[in-house]
Amino acid sequence: MTQIFGNFIEKPQTKEKLMLEFLPDSILVQEFWRNNDYAANFIADFFTTLITKNGSEGRDLKRHAEIKSATSYIANELLENAVKYSHQASQIPIKIKLYFNKGKTEFFITNSLSHLWSANLQGIIYQLSNNNHE
Repeated sequence: MTQIFGNFIEKPQTKEKLMLEFLPDSILVQEFWRNNDYAANFIADFFTTLITKNGSEGRDLKRHAEIKSATSYIANELLENAVKYSHQASQIPIKIKLYFNKGKTEFFITNSLSHLWSANLQGIIYQLSNNNHE
């Protein structure tokens, strides 16, 4: 069952995107955890190539390095959490998608959760939602 919490963002219609999919049986969680930075760095390299392709090549190498570092960091954190909380028995792959559209970058990640993790997450979301209104 798919559930959406918060504001749903429609995936942009752009040709400039990257999607990686990790199958639950393809690698052990511990191995993925140790090598997660390879996937995050690949995503960051790809994204930096998109930026360069869009006309800013050579303008600001320092800015490119900052963007690459931030992209790698975000991808790494998203992947770590997706792997950590993924319900491997479900055989549902972990997917990370990166979209670049009109100067805007969006990350989307999907994974499965066990019923226990789902209930815990819903409780945390409920608490956060109610605390923000006080």
